[in-house]
Amino acid sequence: MPLTSSRNFLDHQTNVILNMDKWKFSSNCDTSHLDFLYDTEESVMRKCAVSLCYDCPVQNQCLYTAVVINEYYGVWGGLTPRQRRSLIKNLKSLARLNGLNFNHWNEDLSNFIFKNTNLKTAIDIISF
Repeated sequence: MPLTSSRNFLDHQTNVILNMDKWKFSSNCDTSHLDFLYDTEESVMRKCAVSLCYDCPVQNQCLYTAVVINEYYGVWGGLTPRQRRSLIKNLKSLARLNGLNFNHWNEDLSNFIFKNTNLKTAIDIISF
């Protein structure tokens, strides 16, 4: 990754993390006991995702954040870590098809990821 792209990406990651304070208190899980969102059992996390994330008002921002910061643990935006890894792999393929490169961070790539991290679209992409 070129130095300029790396700097842009690190700046963007920092902004995404700082922006979490703007939306996390509106999430369905903000007032929940969060241990089950970080359970080691995939099936437990999936049940949590269905019950909490499906109609969460900040689901898209949450999943986008997890993708951009490469969060390895817990349910974020309705997806388990395994599902997010699959999403990222398939997003990279789709981005290439759209002339975008995950190794060159820019606003177009950011918008592409944000557009494709709503739960319905993300699940479709995982099946891609």
